[in-house]
Amino acid sequence: MNITQLQITFNPEHDRLLFRVNGSDHSEIRTWLTRRLVKQLWPSLMQLFSTKIAQDVPTANDDARRMVLGMQHEASLGKADFSQPYRAEATQFPLGQEPFVASKMTMSVLPKSMYLLSMYPAQGQGVDLRLNDTLLHGLCRMLQKACKEAEWALSLEIPGGQSLGDGDVETRVLN
Repeated sequence: MNITQLQITFNPEHDRLLFRVNGSDHSEIRTWLTRRLVKQLWPSLMQLFSTKIAQDVPTANDDARRMVLGMQHEASLGKADFSQPYRAEATQFPLGQEPFVASKMTMSVLPKSMYLLSMYPAQGQGVDLRLNDTLLHGLCRMLQKACKEAEWALSLEIPGGQSLGDGDVETRVLN
């Protein structure tokens, strides 16, 4: 699947985040993310970024790595297009039209500044998504905003980057 759009929205009825992934082939993957899973996922994402920076800049100390991460995060978000509404025009649903509840997520660094995000239900087929820097940093920002809207009281901070505090207001669309 060649990813064209990501979307994360809070569903108060289910108290879950709906994560939708659009593909260029008009396919869509739908996944429910629980608070517990997001709480476990965030440190893994930060460790993934740290591992990537350690590979790219092996001589950097912890403070320098945090600063590099903050700069990379802001640069990647600058390349992301949050202004386009999510296009719900999928005709194919490889894992079904109903979202599956992700019970396990893993992340790994791939060559050429790519990442692999794997999501699996408790039973059945899951999905492996290949994300570039822009998509992964955009995913982090969407998680921050959706969790803030959900009032889940999670501390989702990017070391060395800007955080979304209670008083912060963003004008970007959550897509």
